[in-house]
Amino acid sequence: MPSLCTLEEATGRIRSGAPLLIAGEESLLKALPRGNWIGGTIPYFMTEDGGVIDRSRVFLTEFPSFVSCSAIKTYGVDDLPRIPEDYADNGCSWIILPAGSEALLTFGHDSATYDGVFDTPLVGWVAGVHLSDLGKVTPKAFNGFTGECCDNAAVVLHAGLPSEKTARVELLNLFRQGKGPAITFQEGGFQIGDCMVDGEKQNLAEYISRNKLDTRLPLVADYSGACINVSVQSVDAAAGIVNLYAAVFPGNVYRFAEPVADYAASFSSEMAKRQDQPAFSCNCILNFLYAGLEGQRTGSITGPITFGEVAYILLNQTMVYTVFEDLG
Repeated sequence: MPSLCTLEEATGRIRSGAPLLIAGEESLLKALPRGNWIGGTIPYFMTEDGGVIDRSRVFLTEFPSFVSCSAIKTYGVDDLPRIPEDYADNGCSWIILPAGSEALLTFGHDSATYDGVFDTPLVGWVAGVHLSDLGKVTPKAFNGFTGECCDNAAVVLHAGLPSEKTARVELLNLFRQGKGPAITFQEGGFQIGDCMVDGEKQNLAEYISRNKLDTRLPLVADYSGACINVSVQSVDAAAGIVNLYAAVFPGNVYRFAEPVADYAASFSSEMAKRQDQPAFSCNCILNFLYAGLEGQRTGSITGPITFGEVAYILLNQTMVYTVFEDLG
C-alpha cells in the first residue's frame, strides 16, 4: 500500500527486495540503500488524511507480491526510444523523468512515436522540487539499483506479472473543452508563437493577454477519444511566446477548458463511479495548487503530487493510475 514513511521504514522495505516507487526530497532519496526501486524528488503528496507538504519523510508505493522486478534501467536522451525494448512480456513499466530536463522535453515530444511504446502500460511521473527551490535546485530521478542520481535522464522500473494477471493504466481528467474558439498549431512543441484561432492566424500570447484568459485552465484536445490537457507555464506577451508544460501537436484541435467548480468533490465522485483500486497513482502539482488540495482528500486515492504525469505520453493536470486485474 502507498504511504508516507520514515527513512528507517523505507530502508526496511527496500531490503525486503520488493519492487518500489519512492518519492521525496533529494537528501532523503540519497540516504536510501540500493535495491529494486526507482525514485523522484518531490515533497508534495496526497495521503489518506489529505494533501500535505512533507520534507522529512518519503512516499513509498509497494506493489502486491505477484509483481516482480524484471529490470531497472537509466535512459539518457538518445536512449529513450529503446524503453519499449525492455518491456516485460507480460507486465507494466514505471518511468520517472526530471522536470526541466532535455530528457523530459524529448520524451514529451517524441514518446508516441517510439516503436512498441503502447504494447505494455508505461506510467509514471515528472520529478520536481519544493516551489521555493525553483531555479535553485534541479529535480532528480533515482535508479535505486545502481545508485544513479540523474537530472537529465529517465529511470524506468520494468515489472513482470504472472500469466493470470494484467495491468491497466487509466487517466482521470476532470477538464473538458470549453465553448471557446478552436486553436490549432502548424508547428508543435513546448514553446509557441503563432497559432490559428478559428482559422485566423494569431499570436497565442497576444490572444491570451487580450482576452484575459485564465491560464490556470489548460488547453484540451481529443486524442482518440481521451481528453488530454496541455497546461500553460508562462505567457510573455511582449516577446509573443507561450511556454507550455507539455507539447502541442499539429492536427489536433485545442480549446481552453471549462472551469471545474469543486475539484476534490468531483474527483471523489468520479472515482466512486469507477470503483477502481489503484496500485499506484500520481496527481499534478497544478491541480494541488489551483484547486487548493492541501488538507483536502481526493477520495481514497493517495500518491505523489508531481510536476507532470506519464501514461505513454506526457500529461498535465491529470491523475494517472495503475490497476492490476485478473485476466478473464
